This record gives sequence, structure tokens and C-alpha cells, in this order.
Amino acid sequence: MRVFDAVWRRELLALPAVEGALFGVGGLLYAASPRGLEAWDPATGELLATVEGFVPTHHHPGAGEFAAFDGTALHRRPVPVAG
Repeated sequence: MRVFDAVWRRELLALPAVEGALFGVGGLLYAASPRGLEAWDPATGELLATVEGFVPTHHHPGAGEFAAFDGTALHRRPVPVAG
């Protein structure tokens, strides 16, 4: 994944390991990768936290949760605190 400054049209950061659906929450970049939910620092490119096995499809800002539907059940998890 590559992060660009849309105004100045320049690349700010390249994160080759980031894959899956992306969510921006609280200044962090969360990726729903096949490995699980990952929290990335978009300024440094550092992987801060991982929730293995949980691959969300949605984020609910008001509830502060990620959610995944597996076809039979809705799974909810609070946004992890990275660090």
C-alpha cells in the first residue's frame, strides 16, 4: 500500500505489507488482512498491533467497534488500543 499527499501529488509512505480492507481510526491505519486485524502507524510504517483471526468488514465509529459477518453470526470487537 502506498500513501500519497493528494494536494502535492507526492508519495509520503510505502507500506508493502499492508493488505485487505483499510480503516482510518484515531490517526492509525487498520488493515483487515488475511492474517487478522492489523494496526499501522501511517507516519512511520510501523506495525503496532495485531488481532489474529479477526478480519472485519465494517467499522462503527459511534460504537468504537469493528465488525465481521461470517455468514451466520456477527462478530464485534472494540477498536484495539495500539502500543
